[in-house]
Amino acid sequence: MHLATAICHKAAGFITGEKAILRARTDLQAKYSLDVVGAEEFAETVEPSDSSEPQQIQAVREGQTLVGKLVEHNDHSLVQTFLDRLRCPQQLAHDAMQGDSGRRHRKMMVTCDGSVVGFASWDVPSAVRPYLQLFLCIDEDHSAVTLAADFLLDSASRESLHEHPIQLSLRLLPGHVTTRRLAISHGFRPAANESSSTTLQKIALGQSVTAKNWAQVSQQLKAGMELELPDSIPAFQSLRQTIAIKVPTGQLAELPLQELETLLSPTLLLLPGRSGAIVPVRRVYASDLLHAGKQLQLLAGPQAVLLRERVYFSHPRTARVLVEGAPIIFYESARKGGSASAIAVARIARVEIVSKDGANNELFSRGVIDKKILKHLCLADTAVATTIDNIMTFTVPVGLERLRSVGAIDGANLVTARTLQASQLIKIVEEGMLCEAD
Repeated sequence: MHLATAICHKAAGFITGEKAILRARTDLQAKYSLDVVGAEEFAETVEPSDSSEPQQIQAVREGQTLVGKLVEHNDHSLVQTFLDRLRCPQQLAHDAMQGDSGRRHRKMMVTCDGSVVGFASWDVPSAVRPYLQLFLCIDEDHSAVTLAADFLLDSASRESLHEHPIQLSLRLLPGHVTTRRLAISHGFRPAANESSSTTLQKIALGQSVTAKNWAQVSQQLKAGMELELPDSIPAFQSLRQTIAIKVPTGQLAELPLQELETLLSPTLLLLPGRSGAIVPVRRVYASDLLHAGKQLQLLAGPQAVLLRERVYFSHPRTARVLVEGAPIIFYESARKGGSASAIAVARIARVEIVSKDGANNELFSRGVIDKKILKHLCLADTAVATTIDNIMTFTVPVGLERLRSVGAIDGANLVTARTLQASQLIKIVEEGMLCEAD
């Protein structure tokens, strides 16, 4: 009776502990546009967990210490002075500092040797309200503008990880062209017919998509963001293949796979037939390279920890395995206390073969090792510099024995990059990310 009443009155959601109704949530959404939410799930949306709250990150850049952190009460005057200096409108600054009184609010900043370089503010999304209004203000005259913008944009997008897709609306100050360019590289776009607007939008999916959860993710996007994916997951052909999606205006758009992943980042669309690679990484480097640290770092890391794109260096013979656009799984070796398990997945953005002595500083600034360490790790004259993005750490690390059972690692363990068949890649990611069937 309660369910019928909710449908009759076109309610947006129905909260229940009844398992039979929860099992039918997909059909109820498809037939009646009714979101069925479990009682425990709803409790989490009313008072979201702080488990995903960003931690303080420190990095060293050209002798300067950069810190990305949540804004505390005693930082308010420092941030207000920063906003005044950049001529942020008073009402906008007030709203960014106060937030919506009915929602938990996140305020983050990046400082360089104690001075504010960037500030961002947004309301924490939930399953009931899967959207956030993001305000971002960066000092574009500062040499760390890219680091600050990258870190704050990525932090906001990662509110979606292991949860529901979220829709972000980004507000910038007029004239902030560098910040706008960086936001577009993160997948933000202006609304239709508003190419010069200071407001950009994007969807952050926050999970890998396989045939197993394709229908569930499609329904979430359709119900919450009015974005429609194909009814069934397409087979992989190439990174240049297009996928037809229906945008909120009702128009069909044919988007290349690689571009669609960027627009929905962080995400990977693991289409049937899409192969990848698995590579080893030592525990000492895993935290900085992959967001994989579980404890607060006492020492400042390399500046790469603030960047969305990071560089993984390997032996030149791995060039035939590491292919641009391919998914890449990182296996933390057992050496020096490592977990001997697959801990993260990412996407290969670019692959370059570089001289260890003459590698450009831009690549090393995005990596977590320096030239001296690289010479020790790789005896060859050249190295492969693999730029990765869309980094997502696993909810549950996939252990060595399980990796052997699916044929991802042989008896000699993993000492270099190996190709993964699509079926192997999908099994590991589904287990690591706990992908659920629709």
